[in-house]
Amino acid sequence: MKKQILFLSLLWLSCTALLAQKTKIKIDFNKHTLTRTFDSVYQYSNNYQEFKVVKRVWLQSFKKKLSDSLDAQKKVIRNLEHTIASQSKKSESLIAEIETLNNSVAAVNADKDSISFLGSNLKKERFKVIFWGVTALLLGLLGFFIFKFKNSNDVTKIAKEELQNVEKEFEIHRKTALEREQKVMRKLQDEINKNRA
Repeated sequence: MKKQILFLSLLWLSCTALLAQKTKIKIDFNKHTLTRTFDSVYQYSNNYQEFKVVKRVWLQSFKKKLSDSLDAQKKVIRNLEHTIASQSKKSESLIAEIETLNNSVAAVNADKDSISFLGSNLKKERFKVIFWGVTALLLGLLGFFIFKFKNSNDVTKIAKEELQNVEKEFEIHRKTALEREQKVMRKLQDEINKNRA
């Protein structure tokens, strides 16, 4: 019985080997990815010692698929490089525009924080100090001049009153001097008249 089982096993193995060689294996190169196609080619290739025997048709189809895939990837890379270059140009122009805007903002802030005074730009804080210093000086001078004016006005009033008093005294003195002179002249005339007579 062992002989029969052995014989049947050998017969079955040889039939499957013959059927396997007669069965044409078809690999769809368009349907699968490169890796899967390569795996299929490797799997269905015949073995010879330590080598794999691959059908030329499969190699040519795989080479064409590989070439097409490489061409497609190169096209994608070129498109991406073009996109990167255009994005780089755009980013450079945007950076230049941002720099221009930053310079404009800095100039506007400098103008906002400074005031043109007597032909030179001063910071607002310094201008405020100068403005309030000049204002305080002018107010101080105004107060000083008002004080001096009132003082001078008071002195002038006193001087006018004294002048009026002096003028009154002078008028009184003049009248008395005139009266005395007239008296002295009358006496002199009386004396002259006495001496003639």
